[in-house]
Amino acid sequence: MIKLYLDVDGVINAWHADTEWPTLVVGDAHGYNVKWPPEMVAELKSLDLELIWATTWRQHAPEQLAPLIGYGENVRYLTERPKLSEYGSIGGKYRGVVNDQKWEPSPFVWIDDEHHRTTVDWAKANGGLAIQSHPDLGITPEEMERIKAYVEANS
Repeated sequence: MIKLYLDVDGVINAWHADTEWPTLVVGDAHGYNVKWPPEMVAELKSLDLELIWATTWRQHAPEQLAPLIGYGENVRYLTERPKLSEYGSIGGKYRGVVNDQKWEPSPFVWIDDEHHRTTVDWAKANGGLAIQSHPDLGITPEEMERIKAYVEANS
């Protein structure tokens, strides 16, 4: 199965209301105002992907955000090292994804608004797809089409 490493802020949670999706819903999770397009979440849910939260939200993503947006309940979240729930920004998430791929390699899509050349190059060299979303927009319909094409080519 293809893994989906998914960040929250700037990916699911669009910072501004100028998203390219037709609808934007606002709710509260973990004490934060969260904005997400339900059409985008529905499209992600429709793909045959193993969701793994890769976010500094840590356990709060599956515990609080997932029930709010209706996606990814009772799934795992990445940590930099097993049994730890803290890691920094993209560097820690990168180590978490690298370790997960070492332990259980598979095709993967990794969506984050903080990707840099190292993470993108590593993903490509290891058969994955790294998508860098714009933090104001989150995942766009165009990026969703890239994800669908990758899933179709790797299923």
